Amino acid sequence: GPTPAAISEITEKRYLNVAHGLAWSYYVGYLKFVLPALKDSVKRFNEENNNLLKSSETCRLHILIPLSCRIYGDLKDIDGNITFVKEIPPLYIDRAGIKGRVFKNNVYRILDKDHRPYYCIVEYATPLASLYEMSDVASAAFSKEDRIEQAKLFCRTLKDILENSLECRNAFRLVIYDDFPKGENYSEPLLSREILKHLKQQRSEEYDLGIRA
Repeated sequence: GPTPAAISEITEKRYLNVAHGLAWSYYVGYLKFVLPALKDSVKRFNEENNNLLKSSETCRLHILIPLSCRIYGDLKDIDGNITFVKEIPPLYIDRAGIKGRVFKNNVYRILDKDHRPYYCIVEYATPLASLYEMSDVASAAFSKEDRIEQAKLFCRTLKDILENSLECRNAFRLVIYDDFPKGENYSEPLLSREILKHLKQQRSEEYDLGIRA
């Protein structure tokens, strides 16, 4: 039979327009407004909240991309180490015939294994909900394997789009992670660990850049 790589290529071509379209729609309809305004929103938030988001890595929007494409209403429901703190000042945009459309982002507190708090702006990549629902609709003929491939393709496409945007490239971090249970006793708080890993990587990257500068 065909190799896993060949199957992956067939799947990618078959649904290329789905993940590609979702990534572009997410950028054009949302991220291209929110990310360029993030620095100013964080500055205003810090003025009112004792510089809670003072380091550069916390000034980015951390976009969660679970490979399962399953999205939860409250991050605390899947990881008790993550708690909602506060919204940053909202952005108002006139768009698609809607006056003063509101874009909101949330600050969360993430506790590490020693219960030390870290703060950052986190949200799910909302288009993943469409990929998840497609695998529940028989007419879409969209399997769990298709969904994983599409989540990866969505992430690659979105990364390319954002890194090629001068206004967006330093205002985001894509947090892609495998959230499929590994067995019956699986209870490790995976998401907080993934977010903290990204925060620490960014801090290390900033430090390295500072040394080389």
